[in-house]
Amino acid sequence: KEDFSYVSRGKFLYRQEHETAAILSQVNETFVAGTSTLVLGPPSSGKSTLLKVIGGRCRKNEQEVLGSLTFSGTEGEKLNLNKVCSFIEQVDIHYPLLTVNQTLNFAFEAAGGKRTLSINGKNNTENEPKPVTGAVSEVVEALGLTNAQNTIAGDEIFRGISGGEKKRLTVGEMLFMRQPVMLCDEITTGLDSTTAFRIVEGICRSAKTMQTTPIVTLLQPSPDLIGLF
Repeated sequence: KEDFSYVSRGKFLYRQEHETAAILSQVNETFVAGTSTLVLGPPSSGKSTLLKVIGGRCRKNEQEVLGSLTFSGTEGEKLNLNKVCSFIEQVDIHYPLLTVNQTLNFAFEAAGGKRTLSINGKNNTENEPKPVTGAVSEVVEALGLTNAQNTIAGDEIFRGISGGEKKRLTVGEMLFMRQPVMLCDEITTGLDSTTAFRIVEGICRSAKTMQTTPIVTLLQPSPDLIGLF
């Protein structure tokens, strides 16, 4: 739940030095686990700033958040937000010679090899971790990567999966990082409508199966994309 205002201090064009400007004001919203939230707005309306505030990525010497930000009733200042929130950037970086399955298996094991998943309303405990193959297969299916799971990621030299599949692979890696809140900042930029739909659909599906809380910002999405939320 968020109830805050966001103020930035610094030098602004056509403003006096060190003048303050309010970028977000009187934001009051609740994001529920297992549901996806779409944030819409024109360029420079504060969409990316909202995600930075939630994820604790504000520059403290220049920016200030007024109000309260809580996660399941706990003040955000008392938490390590890097362990609570994951950011999905616009740039996808993968080892080119690893297949989709190998990449996700590595991400799963690097994250500790254990994850509390919620499937059909039943939560796995730390004493009963999801098997590696089962957890990876679940993510592969949720993100629509079944047909590409044995294909290498590839790069400019080695031919591999498509750009849209790389984006879904990035999302899959983030699902294993244990952060319950996923902050997705205009992740469909530069993608065609079909690929963008599949990526957002996978994120929304994973929110229900894995009880994550995706917050997605999009610029001029199609009606079909809006209908997923």
